Amino acid sequence: MELCVFEDSTYSNFFPLTYLRPVFHLRCGLFTLGQRIEQTFSGYSVRYLCRPYLNPTLREQKFNLLSPFEVTPETPVLFVNGLLLDTYAVRDELPHIASENWMLVSGGRLVAARLKGELAQEAAYYLLEQNSRALMERLAGQVEIEEYSALLATYLWDFVHHNGAVLKKDFAQLKQNGSQGEVDPRTVLYNESDVYIGKGARLDAYVVLDARDGPIYIAEGVKIQSFTHIQGPAYIGAKTYLVGGQIREGTTIGPVCRIGGEVEEAIIQGYSNKYHAGFLGHSYLGEWVNIGAIGTNSDLKNTYGTIRIEVNDMMVDTGMQKMGIIIGDHAKIGIGTMVMAGTVIGVGSNVMGGGVPKVVPSFIWGSEDGFAEYRIEKCIEVARATMGRRSLSLSEAQANLMSHVFYLTARQRQPMLK
Repeated sequence: MELCVFEDSTYSNFFPLTYLRPVFHLRCGLFTLGQRIEQTFSGYSVRYLCRPYLNPTLREQKFNLLSPFEVTPETPVLFVNGLLLDTYAVRDELPHIASENWMLVSGGRLVAARLKGELAQEAAYYLLEQNSRALMERLAGQVEIEEYSALLATYLWDFVHHNGAVLKKDFAQLKQNGSQGEVDPRTVLYNESDVYIGKGARLDAYVVLDARDGPIYIAEGVKIQSFTHIQGPAYIGAKTYLVGGQIREGTTIGPVCRIGGEVEEAIIQGYSNKYHAGFLGHSYLGEWVNIGAIGTNSDLKNTYGTIRIEVNDMMVDTGMQKMGIIIGDHAKIGIGTMVMAGTVIGVGSNVMGGGVPKVVPSFIWGSEDGFAEYRIEKCIEVARATMGRRSLSLSEAQANLMSHVFYLTARQRQPMLK
């Protein structure tokens, strides 16, 4: 059976992180959402459906995309929502559904569907347009509909809120512990049975791994300098370099990052730097982000009220007393910059000094003294240089995608440029 991971219509709730990637490439726990689905449903041939403008970069990354006309009558397709967080529970629920064609629905959203023949082909056309609601209406009465209380992400802060719990579930599923790396005997490990250290990792003297409140997963090739303290649950991605400081509970750091200072309940997609002192808390950072020395965010109001964040031109109450910042790919925060709780900074933007607005659209440059549009040609030039520092290159497809997003977000910049 084939498995198809799809986006639903809420993908825009996850901007700016989903301008340059599909929702199933977002991180939570030990994996991206797509990786977790692949791990959970091993044995399936996995395909993907998302916004067509993302396809050129996904093909470069060798992702197997599904075209509706490729769906054959003989092969059933299991469609799974790419925003699913409790993947293991849903996997365990599916064997209890006896029908040949069915849809699993939670709160009016499509969680998963098993369809065959023309029904599967029709579903692929709807889901190619992220129109799962219309698909459910179209197939109502033709297939069995099962109501199920699933955990589907609706906003980016859902990942921050649930990250600790998802980390624990992922670690339990992998059933990995022990060390394949180089650990200095003066390293301190609390609750060693809940610690995994991957091949090629190196932990220097006086590193502390405290897994008493949750597991710690150190991926392959990670380097951790002396006087780094990691509190579980936490995940440190491959070839990341921790240069001292405190990594507190509920933190996921993707691959090839450079991290120092204090980080708490944050997700960093990957390839990003927060090398120096400063606090990052209850936040989500994209790839190729740089936070300058002493760059710090607030994650708590003085009134202890819940944090509001702008989503699709509307202010939405997160319901969270602690929520920090959201930063899109290729954005930069200048040295000494203080950012208020609930701030969103878009793709390719650069902010510095005080008075950072709560909403900084994509491709904006400046400070409280004034803002200007960041020319896309210059942004691409800097992206090439930044990636070159990690021995990677910006492909033509990636540059074209950045240009597409630049024009896609033009309207958002206009109020700041008047």
